[in-house]
Amino acid sequence: FQSVLEISNDWIWEIDREGIFHYASPHVTTTLGYQTEEITGKPLLNFVPDEEQTRLKKIWDDLVANPRIFQNLENLSLDKQGSVTICESSGFPIFDDQGQLWGYRGIDHDVTERKLSENRIKEQEAQLKTIVTALGDGWLIVDQTGKIQFANPAASEMFHKPLETLLKTEFGVPVAQEVGKTVEIDLFSHK
Repeated sequence: FQSVLEISNDWIWEIDREGIFHYASPHVTTTLGYQTEEITGKPLLNFVPDEEQTRLKKIWDDLVANPRIFQNLENLSLDKQGSVTICESSGFPIFDDQGQLWGYRGIDHDVTERKLSENRIKEQEAQLKTIVTALGDGWLIVDQTGKIQFANPAASEMFHKPLETLLKTEFGVPVAQEVGKTVEIDLFSHK
């Protein structure tokens, strides 16, 4: 079991009901830069940014009051240099011989890079939407089922329909119904 802990890419921990670390696997060094002995015996909140402490304390108090398994709880931790690391935590309650909650055993997975990438993608999508919305050419984005998911104002003018109506339309259903009017549509497909 110890060898599995040592080769895991995730940080495995054990915390008592008071929020004190009793165990931290060696991977805590990779995740947060601390040695295991710098974590054990210390309160969880010592490694949490100030702006996250109230939220995390509320969650912890609820887990102590209502013991249960939790999964993929996103939280912020401070590494040894004071930088924020985004982790997903999962854990399960540990009970003593009298059936009382002793604490939790769990695992933290560093998702900082993934979350930063997701945020960059969201920012880029917002920028693209701003640009496409301002274009003079009509743009439609159609999903795999043929339903229009996005239309810019120029498309609304081109098809003589409000944006709300276009977004409810399946592509292929006539969107331009004026007799004698020709609408040129360029189709691009991405698989």
